[in-house]
Amino acid sequence: MRLSGGGDPLFHREINDVLAHLAKRGIVVDNLTTNGVALNHEIAGYLVNNNAREVIFSLNAVDAADYARMMKVKPALFDKVITAIKTLVEVRGDSIYPSIVTQFLLDRSNLSRLVEMYDLGRSLGVDRVAVNAVLEIPRERIDRELLLRPKDAELAEPYIEEVLRKDADIGLLQIDFAVFSWNTMMTRVRERVGTQPTNMFPTAPSFRDRNDGCFFAWYTAAVTGNGDIRPCCLLLNPDVPPLGNIHEKPISEHWRGPAFQKMRSEMREVLLRGGKIEYNPKNFTILKRSA
Repeated sequence: MRLSGGGDPLFHREINDVLAHLAKRGIVVDNLTTNGVALNHEIAGYLVNNNAREVIFSLNAVDAADYARMMKVKPALFDKVITAIKTLVEVRGDSIYPSIVTQFLLDRSNLSRLVEMYDLGRSLGVDRVAVNAVLEIPRERIDRELLLRPKDAELAEPYIEEVLRKDADIGLLQIDFAVFSWNTMMTRVRERVGTQPTNMFPTAPSFRDRNDGCFFAWYTAAVTGNGDIRPCCLLLNPDVPPLGNIHEKPISEHWRGPAFQKMRSEMREVLLRGGKIEYNPKNFTILKRSA
């Protein structure tokens, strides 16, 4: 079970009961993504004692002022997140569960603080320091002027080289970008520094490039707080209709039901055509044209 997306799962009013229920059923928490504000000793104990695999803290910023800017919250919450990270590290002790990740987000406002972000993450004693770019969110909830541009890669290069050199002895850093020119720059800097990517997302031995594509219809589903079943964690947009609701009938019946079967049929058509397919609204009732 992955607990993330659509808001912070630890703010759910019955989160303690949810975690206790998962433990009773022997369901492993594969990932918890949280801003950390509500993570206390009790929840930390649950995650450690039940061998949760990974906790990602969306710290995002390097100080209270930038945290308030990015998260649209009071600056004081930044210190609460730092405390929560330290609490989980302390409660975990010598255990390997869960893996603890501190995530930072870069935009044009804080790009120059990349080295500070890495230093802070490393000082917290976590297992991975992840750095990603702020991405555009539907409904224009992000100021487009803040998004990283291809030409900003030149500005970022010296900062990235510095953190790669700092990280060479320990391999905590996971850094990647959804901007092609940035990844070209990353390759160049890694060759100059003499380091290889570390802590990248694992890939199954059976994966082949020719099979690239999203297989969410066969492996996963996302359930939102009101019980709606969404195709995947990236399709929580209200413009995408849910495939059902777990309060109507068990999720196993939805999983084998007509909505999921129709989605798989549409996905299969796209995958077999290798993306070379003309969109026809008569044939695709669940999948929509890419924006």
